[in-house]
Amino acid sequence: MIDKFISVHIHKTAGSSFFEIIRNNCHKKFIMDDHDVFWYLFTDASQYEEYDIIHGHFTVEKYMYLNRPQVTIMREPVERVISEYFWIKKMIKGNFQEMSIAPHFEEEEGFKNIYNYAEYRPNVQYNYMKDTSNFDWIGIKEYFNKSMHDFFRWFGADVPDNISKVYRRKNNQKDLIINKPREYIKRFNLLDYELYTDVLNRYEN
Repeated sequence: MIDKFISVHIHKTAGSSFFEIIRNNCHKKFIMDDHDVFWYLFTDASQYEEYDIIHGHFTVEKYMYLNRPQVTIMREPVERVISEYFWIKKMIKGNFQEMSIAPHFEEEEGFKNIYNYAEYRPNVQYNYMKDTSNFDWIGIKEYFNKSMHDFFRWFGADVPDNISKVYRRKNNQKDLIINKPREYIKRFNLLDYELYTDVLNRYEN
C-alpha cells in the first residue's frame, strides 16, 4: 500500500469528487493546501510527516522536495475551460465577489465572453502538471469510475463496492457552446491536449 502521496487538484476535473472518495476510503490523515481553506502550511519538510495526503490547488513543483508520489485527474481541455467559466460566473452571482478573478467579469474591458476567458487562462492543466512523467498516477474525468478502480489498484487497497462521483453537477449553459467556438477555445489549450491525449490513450487502450 502507498503510505503517503501528493494530490494535485486541477480546477474542474472532478478533483473534489476524487478527494471525497479517497478521504472516505483510504483512511489517511490529510492536509488541504487550497485558496479557500485556511490551514497552517509548513516550510520544513519534517512538519508534513504526520500527514499522509497533501491535497489542493497547487502546481506539481511545490512539493517535489518531499519525494512523495504525486497524483492528479485530467479532463478534456475544452470541456474543462467551459465548466470553469460558467462555474466562476455562478460563484460571482452568489456573492463570491472576493474571488480575485471577479473584477475581470465586471469591468468593461474584461471578459465579454468565454473566448476572452480562454485567452486569459490557457493550458491550465499543463501549467499544473508540466509533464505526465511528473505523476505516478493520473485519472481521467471522462473515465471516472475506471480511473477510481485504477487508483485503488495503484494505491494497494481493495476497490470500494460502490464507487460513484460524489458531486454530479449539470450545467446546461455549456451545451450552448457549439463546434466552431470550441475549436477557438482549443487553440489556447494545445499543450493541455498533448498531455490529455497521452493519458486518454492509456485508458482507451
